[in-house]
Formats: sequence, C-alpha cells, structure tokens
Amino acid sequence: MKRFITKNIILVSFLLFSLESISAATITATGGNWNAPGSWDLGRVPACGDIVVIPLGISIHIAANVNLDGAGCAPLTIQCAGSITFANGRKIRLSAGGCVQVSLTGIISPSGGGGGASELIEIAGENWWQASFGTLFGTAAGVNLGCGVLLPIELTNFSFENIDTKVLIQWTTASERENDYFFIEHSKDGHYWEEVGIVKGAGNSSVELSYELIDKNPFFGKSYYRISQFDINGISTVLSTQTNELVSTKYLLYPIPVNKSMFLEGNNLANSIVTILNSVGEIIEVEQSIMGDKISFNFSEVKNGAYFVSIQNDNTKKTERIIVVHK
Repeated sequence: MKRFITKNIILVSFLLFSLESISAATITATGGNWNAPGSWDLGRVPACGDIVVIPLGISIHIAANVNLDGAGCAPLTIQCAGSITFANGRKIRLSAGGCVQVSLTGIISPSGGGGGASELIEIAGENWWQASFGTLFGTAAGVNLGCGVLLPIELTNFSFENIDTKVLIQWTTASERENDYFFIEHSKDGHYWEEVGIVKGAGNSSVELSYELIDKNPFFGKSYYRISQFDINGISTVLSTQTNELVSTKYLLYPIPVNKSMFLEGNNLANSIVTILNSVGEIIEVEQSIMGDKISFNFSEVKNGAYFVSIQNDNTKKTERIIVVHK
C-alpha cells in the first residue's frame, strides 16, 4: 500500500512538472511553418491556452494540421496582423472559447490550388472560415472568428504624425473594459520590439476617448509601431500593428538675422507648405519664389521683430525661429 501511494505521488509530481513546463504564454511568430519551433520567439510551437501573435510583415504557413481541440485543452487566441496561409487541405482546429482576431493588416488565405472546404478554421466543431470563402482581409475594427468573450478594447484609430525628428502617436477607443494601461512599442524590422512608453487606461468606458504619446527616439525610414493593452489582471492583448515612415530632412535658413531677403534650402520643398508666422501664430504674407530645392523670401515690407518659419509635408512638421532686422 505504501509503495502504491509513493508511485502515485511521483506520477502526480511528474504531471504537475509537465504542465508547468509548457505553461500558457504569449508567443510571437518570427515566420515559417506553424509546426516548426524555430518559427516562434519562445522556441516552441503554440500550445493550449497560448496567445499567438503574428505581427505585421510576418507570414505563418499551415503545412500540417493544427489540432488544439483536445479534451482539457484551454482556449487559444490568435492575433493576426500578418498573414496565415494554408497548404492544400490543411486545417486549424481550436477548442471552445478559441479565438482568431484579424486586424486591419491581417490576411488569411487558402493555398490557391484547393478550394471548397479543404482548408478551414474550426472552433469547437464549428466552421468559421474555409477556402471557398476566399482570402479573408482584416478591417480597422478587426475581424473576429469565434471570440465569444468581449474584447477589452474597441480601437477605432491608431495613427502617427511626424514632427521634426519625433513621432506623435495617437489612438482612439470607442469602449474599454477593465483596461489598466496601454503599452506602445516600436521596431525597425517587425521582429525585435523596444518599449516606447506606457499610457494609463480608463478602466471601464463606453464613450470615445483619445490618447497620445511622443516617440522621442524613433527609427528613421520605415518602422513599425505596436499597441498592446493590459487589463487589471495583467493579461495583455495586441490591439494593432502599423507602419510609419520618418524621413530625415535637414533645412538651412540664411542669412540670420534677416534684412530684406532670406533663403530656405532643403529636401522636398516643392511638396512642402512653408508659411511665415508672427509671435502670436498669425500668418504673415511674404513673397516667395521657388528655385529647385531653394525658396527665397522677400522681407522688405515686414517689420522688425521675431517670426517663425513653419515647414510641413507628408513626412515633416518643423518650425524655426528667425529675427528680422532692417539695416
């Protein structure tokens, strides 16, 4: 009898150890086949209860059937901002409560050679998508397959404004549920992410709310921004991943102080709006002449004092202070 009890204790301990060693987590795709451990940042394939994140620009291929609908298998959530493609006849099966969230940039597509119902996504035995439906594209509000639980955040906007060498990040929510805070990250390649900042959420809300955060150290050129939400229990949800492009533009104003004429040199001036403002922000009419990548200004009729030059285009919003002194 004593030996029987000992064996059972050892067996229970082994089972607990096994469960702990593959505990559910947020697992992010790096690209490749679903069933290849190297396709995921944790070095293992997704398991029951995981939150699976497929970032923008990343593709996961279903080369073999994915079956996470076994007895006792906790619901798995897939958050797709990249793409999921199916080999001919392959399937994803999730347990009850499983969820596939397809954001604005997300794509789920069949093999192209199968058709019918040969490729499909099934949740609790119910068919939510199949190859004959064609390619599934995400929307701004997101497309949810399954997802019986209400999403914690209804995100209606996630956008950027480039101001000089900084990026103003703005987002809007239509509703929030048990929302503790937002977590903003940026990435140069869509694989490796760095924290930009944290913004406190509203908790619970059913009205439109707007938020913003400035990235003081952005990447130049094309980069990626990701917004996640953490609820009061510490559970995170990736809400959206978007791209931004910040062009490094340098401008030269001379001579300073200005007597009668001033020149502005820089990139993309032909597609820029350049205005002269007084100290209270009013636009001052100053004659301008464009010569290639140079603009000349006639200040002969402008009174002495401090003014501002505002330069705006698709990639830049910059303001420089100047002094006008007629000799």
